[in-house]
Amino acid sequence: MLRTWLVPVITGILGMLIGWRLLPRAEAPAPAAFAVSSTAAETGHVPDHSKVPAGGLTADELRLVVREELAAAMNTSRADPVALGETAAPTEAPTPAQEAALMRANQLVAAASSRRQWTDDDADALRAELRTLTPEQQGEVLRQYAVAVNEGRIVPQGDRPPF
Repeated sequence: MLRTWLVPVITGILGMLIGWRLLPRAEAPAPAAFAVSSTAAETGHVPDHSKVPAGGLTADELRLVVREELAAAMNTSRADPVALGETAAPTEAPTPAQEAALMRANQLVAAASSRRQWTDDDADALRAELRTLTPEQQGEVLRQYAVAVNEGRIVPQGDRPPF
């Protein structure tokens, strides 16, 4: 009886210890040293950190340097929308055919929700509608389907993929 749980526990502990021992250790980088003149500290302006002689910074001076660097980084990223992950071209409005396909797809999900089941016929019909929709519309329909399944309003039937 003791053997049924003791062996796995000891094996697990040994495995964790060996893994911890083999784990690579990252060395902390050496802190950069900056100095700020007393006139810069009094005026509240810290010069460019690449021109600052070696020494120490107070916490207030360090905060000021960090704020300036963040402001400079934000200004360059605002000028370049690609740097922010935005697309250069605006998204086009859906066509009337896409709007009609969206309505039919929403009706499929609503009908399945009222029946509380998702059949292979529902999957085939939704797959046909998804081909017509824009990526945003596809995401909207799939989100509605996922929410209905997660809430238990739709129960998928069969072994096939749901769409």
